[in-house]
Amino acid sequence: MSGIIGDNLGRSSGLVKAASAGGGVTEADMWRITSALSASSAVITANWEQADAYGWTTLGTGMSESSGIFTFPSTGYWLVSFNGDYEGANIQYAGIMIMVTTNNSSYNQYSKKYTSLTDASDNIFIHNEAIIDVTDTTNVKVKFEQQVASAAGSWAGDTNVQRTGVTFIRLADT
Repeated sequence: MSGIIGDNLGRSSGLVKAASAGGGVTEADMWRITSALSASSAVITANWEQADAYGWTTLGTGMSESSGIFTFPSTGYWLVSFNGDYEGANIQYAGIMIMVTTNNSSYNQYSKKYTSLTDASDNIFIHNEAIIDVTDTTNVKVKFEQQVASAAGSWAGDTNVQRTGVTFIRLADT
């Protein structure tokens, strides 16, 4: 098959079938915190669960997590999206960081986003993402940190809804 799709009159549409183009996404996974997390400046180490509500199913093997450290199931370029939902009042700033190690030991801030909240009745939503080249599943890992100044609230968690959580999608071979 040439990869060109045609109609019954012999005209081609110029579209390429996904199978002919080399496939598609083979890994996708979502994780979230299950209950509110008090505001502080620390790595999120507890209350993580794999999303499982409303029909979501992990595509592929899925990530593994231990004490807030996430291990990739395969090498490749991975899109990592971290979303934070902060419920608080009049804070100087709140931020979320994606921390990466390439030696299974020393973690560095790979990507970080901050915002502030001056209205006592609103939540803040922060989106942070990075593309990580996972060349070795034993050594390249991620963890997630939250930081808040003048803490008077918490990061929202829920066992049925993605409020504060992470999405992992494998994009391509490394």
